[in-house]
Amino acid sequence: MRYGRLTSRFLSAAIASVLMSSATYTTAVAQDMGGTGTGTAADAGRDAQSANVRLPDGVQARDVSDRDTRGIRSLLGSATIYAIKGDSFGDLVNHLNDQDRDRIGKNDQGNDNDVQRSINARVNEIRADWKAKYGHDVDFNDDGNDAAYSRALILRGEITDPAAVVKNWPLKAVNNTMHSTQDAQVDPNDGNANLEAGREVAVAVLNAPMVSQPAGTPDTNRAPAMSPVVVSIIGEVQNWKIDIPNSIDAPKLRQNLLNHLTAFSEMKGQWPANEHDAQLILTRHVAMALYDVPVPASTADAK
Repeated sequence: MRYGRLTSRFLSAAIASVLMSSATYTTAVAQDMGGTGTGTAADAGRDAQSANVRLPDGVQARDVSDRDTRGIRSLLGSATIYAIKGDSFGDLVNHLNDQDRDRIGKNDQGNDNDVQRSINARVNEIRADWKAKYGHDVDFNDDGNDAAYSRALILRGEITDPAAVVKNWPLKAVNNTMHSTQDAQVDPNDGNANLEAGREVAVAVLNAPMVSQPAGTPDTNRAPAMSPVVVSIIGEVQNWKIDIPNSIDAPKLRQNLLNHLTAFSEMKGQWPANEHDAQLILTRHVAMALYDVPVPASTADAK
C-alpha cells in the first residue's frame, strides 16, 4: 500500500462546496436528490452564509482562480471514486494531508481484514447498481466533476497566524454532532502538520437544503442529516489534500467508510435520475466517513 509524503509548500484552495445530500431520504429525497446539480453564485453564497461558513481565525482570505476551482472539484471527485474501488483504501488515504497519511499508514493492517472485505462487497453492489441505473460504469471525469460540483462556493486563504489556526483546525465537520474534530494539540511548528505561516488552506462545505425544516430554522437546530458537512483542506505540492482529525486511525476510517457506503447502497431505489446528483450524495457520505460523522439516523432508518 502506498502512502506518499509531500512536504513542500504550494498554493492551495479553500472551498465551501454546496452539495445536494442524501440526508433524510424518506421525506427529502425527491428534492434533495432530484435537482440538476447546478446553481448560481447567489445560490452558493446564500447556502454558505446559512452554514456560517468562513475561514478560521489566523487565515487571510485570497482570491480564487479557475484553476483552483477545477483542482478542488477534481479532489472531491477523485477521493469519492477511490472510496468505491475495491482494495483502494490506500489510494483514498493518499488524498489526505501528510500527517494523516503517515498516521493511518502506520496503524493500517492492510486489506486482508473482514471490514475491508465487507467494503469490497458493498463497492461491487454500488458499481453494479450504478451501471444498471445510469447505463455505464462509474466514471467521475473532469466534465462530470464540473457538473456534479457546480454549486461549490470556493474560499481560499493563507495562514498568517499558525497559533490561532490550530485552535480551530481542522474545522468541526458538523455543527451539532457531539464529537470534536479540533486538533488543538497540534504543534504549528511541526512541518508534517503543514500549518506554518504562508501555507494555503481551504474549507469545503457540503450543504444540504433544509427541505424538511420550517423556513428560518437555525442551522444549529438541523438534524445531522440536513447539516452542512465541512471539509478542511491543506495545500501541498501542486495538489490539495484533505485534513482530518488526528483521532481518526485506519480501523475507524474503514468502519466509517463501510457504514456510509452501506447507507448509500441500501437507498439505491431512491438514487436520483441525474447521476451527477448521485455523485454529490456519495461525496457527502465519503466526507462524513472521513470526519467520523455517523450515518444520520433518518438515513439509516429509511429502509
